[in-house]
Amino acid sequence: MNIPTQIDLRSVGSLLPNARNSRTHSDEQVAQIAASIKEFGWTNPVLVGADGVIIAGHARVLAARKLGMDEVPVIVLAHLTPAQRRALVIADNKLALNAGWDEETLRAEMAWLDQPKSGSSRRQIPLSPVSVRIYKQSTCHPEGDLRSSWI
Repeated sequence: MNIPTQIDLRSVGSLLPNARNSRTHSDEQVAQIAASIKEFGWTNPVLVGADGVIIAGHARVLAARKLGMDEVPVIVLAHLTPAQRRALVIADNKLALNAGWDEETLRAEMAWLDQPKSGSSRRQIPLSPVSVRIYKQSTCHPEGDLRSSWI
């Protein structure tokens, strides 16, 4: 198993979108990612080949451009074969979609974020329709307090 140990900074302009990336990103999603980067910082490096072609992180790069960033952190996956790179482009996106939610824990976390003492807010989280349904079922939710830009 190869475990990359180095994170490099690369200019946004040097990163090349993968022409075979089948994942799409709406302007709304890119704006949500940009807001997340502004709020929490850069938390997930872009994965690239030695040639600078993006393997994973296309939307993060779009968000970086939207924010006017010059450089972003990357991990270079030079050890992958061309077939592995193509498979990872799909797997990186698909595996996240296969996850579920522990609804009780999600409800508790959302309620905690709503407390003034948390110093945070659920407004900082782009909610999926499932998360909205769970949150609306929680006892702390004041009906109608969700912004459509989260969904």
